[in-house]
Amino acid sequence: MQQRQCVAVRRDSGAKVTIPEAEVEKKLVAMLEDIQSSLFKKASDDLNSNMVAADTMEEFQKMLEQGKIVQIPFCGEIDCEDSIKKTTAKDQDLEPGAPSMGAKSLCIPFSPLKTLQPGQKCVCGKEPAKYYTLFGRSY
Repeated sequence: MQQRQCVAVRRDSGAKVTIPEAEVEKKLVAMLEDIQSSLFKKASDDLNSNMVAADTMEEFQKMLEQGKIVQIPFCGEIDCEDSIKKTTAKDQDLEPGAPSMGAKSLCIPFSPLKTLQPGQKCVCGKEPAKYYTLFGRSY
């Protein structure tokens, strides 16, 4: 403060910037907006690179094992989602009460990666699919 300046460190890149006291407010506002934009772009790119579509339970499980979040044809039934959770649970020794890591529904995308075909079945194979639904595991 004796030199009438401060040092700001960006949390996204670790870059240090020395800012004169007279410019602190203006520079910090601009820097915070740039950090927000940078973090959002990184998160968006990460999401898009890890989102895939699968039409069968086998494809779905393979993609989950690769750490992907997967859009699958889904009927929307609670029993079916419970079956998906059980089928996709990892075989691990977990502490009592710990989550099984089975996949769960996350959302119904406004713009799915694929379009449902007429007569397409849910990945469970029982009911007709109503929509592609995004499923993933919580880690």
